[in-house]
Amino acid sequence: MSRQSQKCRPARPGANPQGQPLVRRGLTQSALAASHALDTYLRSFYWRIASKRGPKKARIATAHQQLKIAFLIIRDSARYKDLATDHFDRRNLQRTKKYLVGRLEGLGLKVTLNPAP
Repeated sequence: MSRQSQKCRPARPGANPQGQPLVRRGLTQSALAASHALDTYLRSFYWRIASKRGPKKARIATAHQQLKIAFLIIRDSARYKDLATDHFDRRNLQRTKKYLVGRLEGLGLKVTLNPAP
């Protein structure tokens, strides 16, 4: 059964279950601290989401990302390796180039790309 038929009202999109208040508070505070750390993957993750959905949702998403990272470290007995701030740019170089060239051409500049020596 869906939530709507159980409670006779539409489900609220974006509503988070409360969970344990102390754990949630600690995770969101660490997510906020991670968003201000310099040159880290979690910083770029936070600001990428905050620009689209706002700082509150970005804080929760970053806390969730931290939980996923912690789970993988514990499960695999691995060390944490930061992906760096340019991780999202390196995922698809052609798309990033096309986007940045379009932005510059939108400002009235002519752009030619040459490979670096």
